[in-house]
Amino acid sequence: MGLLDWVFGNHSASRTPTRDEAFAAAIIERVIDATDKRLKLVPDYRKILRDSALTTLQHVRQVLQAFPGPVAVSAAAWTSDRALRPFFARASDASMPFSRSRDVRSFFAGTVADECIALLAFEHVERELVAARVGSDGVQRETVCTTVSFNKPVVLAPSIDLQAARIELGKRMVDYLAMKALAQITALKEQKKELEEERALLKMRLQMAHAGGRGLAGMGGETNAAPVGADALARDLEANEQALARYAATGIMAPLLDRLREVLGDPGAWLRVDTHAVALDEMNVKAAETAAAGLEVQICELRLVDRSPYAVMLARFPRAELLPEQDLWRAAEQM
Repeated sequence: MGLLDWVFGNHSASRTPTRDEAFAAAIIERVIDATDKRLKLVPDYRKILRDSALTTLQHVRQVLQAFPGPVAVSAAAWTSDRALRPFFARASDASMPFSRSRDVRSFFAGTVADECIALLAFEHVERELVAARVGSDGVQRETVCTTVSFNKPVVLAPSIDLQAARIELGKRMVDYLAMKALAQITALKEQKKELEEERALLKMRLQMAHAGGRGLAGMGGETNAAPVGADALARDLEANEQALARYAATGIMAPLLDRLREVLGDPGAWLRVDTHAVALDEMNVKAAETAAAGLEVQICELRLVDRSPYAVMLARFPRAELLPEQDLWRAAEQM
């Protein structure tokens, strides 16, 4: 069992086998492997990333603990558990996300387990519309209401048990943060490229400006006049070369290390969970009052900086409800 397996597997802090430095080192090695192994050549890279890595570790554990479940998700569960109704219109729909998932199929193909536990995520969409609603006085009126829908279900990290699912999801979150840092450094590379292109253009314009005082342009007795715009161009070129010099002095590794430190030091800015209750009627329309709703649903939202919010739960899915592929395509055609 690796160190991250131990930490994300919900073991208590009192039972952890090593100190904070070991946890930080595990996170650091993970993000470096996901971005650029040349970072290990930067002096004191572990010291630079240590505090940020521990911040990420604590945040990811809190996110994992916030995920509800495991919740039984199946046709039988849909019949008995009304909390599943807002997510699936029919009992037969409950098996579709798992049956469509290649990861779930691969999981069951490689084990004799009767069920898997995985993160089930839905795109959470709310829309306002005008609809005819019957009020408490029995009169039908047009009112603005909010519909709630859970679309495009995705199944992540199918695992043998809850601990294994948390371990895999924790690692994926660390990788996600590493990718966000890498995306920023890619933007820096583009900035460096733009600076190089700007330098070439400035040099060409400066040469053209100076050429205005040479050759036949000197006929008229103004050979000592300063070229128009040359001083401003020279200043721009100097500023450009200073900016490029900063890249030359540090290379790309130091900026990448800085970005990793910033992202890992503030993981909540990139991914977080929000949990709230929503009162819904049988048509997934928000009710103004809980008493008027058919159901109050606890929604745990996973919010990623670059995506729409997802309603998530840790789901328990039985092998017995995995649709054969031919039945899966038939069901898809009917839908």
